[in-house]
Amino acid sequence: MTSRSKQSRAYTLLELVLVLAIIASTLAMVAPSLSGFARGRRAEDAARQFIALTRWARSQAATDGVSYQLTVDPSLGQWKLNVQDDTDSFTDTPGPFGRVFSVPEGVEIQCELPIVEGQQTITFDASGRCDTGTLHFVGFGSDVTVTCVAPIEVYRILKDDGGQS
Repeated sequence: MTSRSKQSRAYTLLELVLVLAIIASTLAMVAPSLSGFARGRRAEDAARQFIALTRWARSQAATDGVSYQLTVDPSLGQWKLNVQDDTDSFTDTPGPFGRVFSVPEGVEIQCELPIVEGQQTITFDASGRCDTGTLHFVGFGSDVTVTCVAPIEVYRILKDDGGQS
């Protein structure tokens, strides 16, 4: 006669399959809300990428002793950085910062920037000063405001409470 206390304690295959089915159905219910979370971050990610480029342009302008221009095209959702050459005109910036940057799908840019030759532009001078302006990165229920309030300030994200980060 065998006693129940001496039997091996293990889960049956049926119990394991049932637990896996519960986990799978829970993940199936949660996954759509997680994708919405990632989508909602796209506007802020684009704004942070824009700010990083403005800070790089400002430091390079002071380091190189030449002006840099950041041109924003809201209709295409793009921005590009150009550098002043020896003839005082602006040409492509060499390296990875000279490419065209775009907002992710579903995000748009709204700008209040100075107009130079028909384009919304931020100029970074060799003195370390830059044009002031405001941009809004809008998409998926998110509106991220990027602003520079004084020529000696840097571009920053304006928090919902009016503070800056």
